[in-house]
Amino acid sequence: MNANVSKSDSLYGKMTAIFVVALLAFSGFSLLASAGSNDEQESEITSGITLGEALVSDEGVEALSELNMIFPGQEIPIASTMADGAFAPAKQDAGKAKVLLVDDDGENWMSGPWLEASHIATALNDGGYSYDVFRVGRWGGTNKELPSGDTGLSMVDDYEVVIWYSGWNTQILSGSEIGVLEDYLDGDCGTADSFCTSNRNMFVSTQMSDWFDSAAGSFQNNYMHSDTYYSSYIVVDGTSNPMKGVSGSIFDGKEYSTDTAGVHYLDRPCGNKAYDNTATGAFWMDARKGAADGHEYHAVQFPVDGYVGPQTHKAFMFADEIGVFDKRSDRADFFATVLSWMEVTKEQTQNVDIGIGGVDIPNHVQYWRSVEAMVPVDLRITVTNYGMLPQASTAVHLKLKNEFGQVLFDSTFDTRAFPAGHPMHVSDSIQSGDSIVFTFNRENDRLQRIYDGVDENKARHVIFTSAGMDKVVVEVMHTGDQGAPNNYVQADVGVGKWIENGE
Repeated sequence: MNANVSKSDSLYGKMTAIFVVALLAFSGFSLLASAGSNDEQESEITSGITLGEALVSDEGVEALSELNMIFPGQEIPIASTMADGAFAPAKQDAGKAKVLLVDDDGENWMSGPWLEASHIATALNDGGYSYDVFRVGRWGGTNKELPSGDTGLSMVDDYEVVIWYSGWNTQILSGSEIGVLEDYLDGDCGTADSFCTSNRNMFVSTQMSDWFDSAAGSFQNNYMHSDTYYSSYIVVDGTSNPMKGVSGSIFDGKEYSTDTAGVHYLDRPCGNKAYDNTATGAFWMDARKGAADGHEYHAVQFPVDGYVGPQTHKAFMFADEIGVFDKRSDRADFFATVLSWMEVTKEQTQNVDIGIGGVDIPNHVQYWRSVEAMVPVDLRITVTNYGMLPQASTAVHLKLKNEFGQVLFDSTFDTRAFPAGHPMHVSDSIQSGDSIVFTFNRENDRLQRIYDGVDENKARHVIFTSAGMDKVVVEVMHTGDQGAPNNYVQADVGVGKWIENGE
C-alpha cells in the first residue's frame, strides 16, 4: 500500500490559540518570559509562526514539516555546536551496570527530551536490570554526543547492551558515534580502563527510522540488519494496535496494546524489513503487512536461529517509540523479552530494594509532549518493593527546577505522613511486589508539612512556571536500601504558555 503522508485537519485547521514551546516564534505578540524569581517581563518576538521542526542557523529559524520527512539528496541539517553528553546520575563502577541507556530524544523544539526514556528506565527496574543513563540529544541547538574514539569505546565496552533511545530526533547517530558502536560490536576494547565485557548487543528505538537510515544506513544494514528507505514507508497513525509478534521471532505469540500511540508524539512510524536472511521481522506493521516491497515490520531482530557468521552480537531495531505501549506490564515484558534473548545479566534480588516503577507527568499538548505553564498539576510516582522482605514505610523526594535553575518544588513525601484511608497510607506493610503511588500536589504537601512539624500554610502546588525546559528529578529515600540503581529517574519536560492569536 502507499504510505499515507497526508496531514490531519488538527494540524492545519484554524487555531484560536498557539501553544508556545521553546523555539516557536510569533509575529506581533508579546511573549511572557521568566525573568528570575517570580517576576515576569515582556519581550517582543517579531518573526512568523512556524508549525514545523524549527532549526537554528545563522539565517534564523528554518521550518520543516511536522512529519520530519527525509528524501534522497536532501541535505541533513547539522547542529553548529557540539559537546559530549553526560551521565545522570553518576556512572556506576565499570561492569556493575549491564545496560547503557543512551537518551537521545532531544530535537530543537519538537520533543520533550528524556521524558519517555523514563518509561525505559522504569521498565528496566521492573525487569531487574541495572543500568546507567547517558544523556545526549540536541536540545537548544547544541548536539551532545558520545565521546569519540578510544574514550567512547572505553565507556561503552563496560556494558552488555547499548539501548539507544531516540523517540523524535532526526540526528540520531553521528559519524564518530557510529565508529564507536561498530568497534564495540566488533568486540574491540578501549584502552582507557581495564574492564571490557565480551557480551555485546545493540537495541535502537526510534520512530525516526527514516532519518536513521539516512544518517547511519550502513550501520543499520550491516549491524542492525534492518532496512528502510528514507521516508518512503511512513504511515501516519500507522502504529499497529495491538502490536503483534511475528511467528518464529522472539515475540512469537505476544501482542501489546498501543493505546498511547500518537499521544507523546505524532504517530508516524516507517515500515522496516530484514536487510538479509540473517535477520527476521519481530512485530508486524499492520498498515503495511503484505507489502510487495517487504517493508512490513515495526521491528527487526538479528540474528535468526541457526545463524553462522562472523558477527557475535545481537541487535534489535524497534522502529517506533516506547510511548506507544500504554501498559506498564507490557513495557516491562517487552524489554525483558529482548534482554533475555540477548543474555544480558540481571541483578540479584536483594532483601531490601525499593525502586521507581512509574513516572506519570501530564501532557497538555498532543504531539509536542509539553506541559502548560502556571497550571497546578499532579505528578505521580509509582514506587515498588522489588526486594524480598516487606517494608513498613518508604519515602520519595521530588525536585522540580526550571531551565534557569530556580527550584519550583522540593519536597520529600513519607508514607507515614498520610492518615488512614489516604491512598499513600501504609496500614500494615508494603509486601514484595506491591506498589505505592505518590501523588505530588499542594494538598499532599500540606499533609507532609503537618507531619514534619512545619508551617502547613507554606505548602506549594506543583507548577511549571516558565516556557522552556524544566527538570524533574525523583529519588527514593529508603533506609537500608540495597538496590540503589533503581532509585533515581530524571525527566526533562517541555513547558509552554497559551497565547491568543487574535483571530
